[in-house]
Amino acid sequence: IRVSVPNGGERWDVGTPHDITWTTTGTVGNVNIEYSTDNGSTYTTIVSSTTNDGLYSWTVPSDAVVSSSCLVRISEDGGTVADESNNVFSITPIIAITSPDSGDQWEADSTQAVTWSITGTVSGNIVLEYSTDNGANYNTIAVSGNDGSFDG
Repeated sequence: IRVSVPNGGERWDVGTPHDITWTTTGTVGNVNIEYSTDNGSTYTTIVSSTTNDGLYSWTVPSDAVVSSSCLVRISEDGGTVADESNNVFSITPIIAITSPDSGDQWEADSTQAVTWSITGTVSGNIVLEYSTDNGANYNTIAVSGNDGSFDG
């Protein structure tokens, strides 16, 4: 068994579909597919005993842990033949700004609420930034908790 995709460097957003692919040599029965978000220390089952056809379409769970240390492991069901991604890939959150909305106008020096939603399990803080030149440059507003709201 040789994992083809993901095999390192990919960036997969939570809640999005992706094809996991692999090749086999010789006689290999059904396979188990698992993923790790901690560089292979622990694995979570994606599917058990699926057909060894070299392709499994997987939607990254919406509650998946966001990590840049992810691997996929494919093993023969009941056997010892296995392979995992050669290098780590990333599972990334989806962050959607809910306010301000397109077209909102805020008065200079006023206090406004910035709100957002996150799909995926994110630990740590969110960096809030704004741009006045269509995204060419950004200025930091604040580093905030990931609770979905900041008044500033």
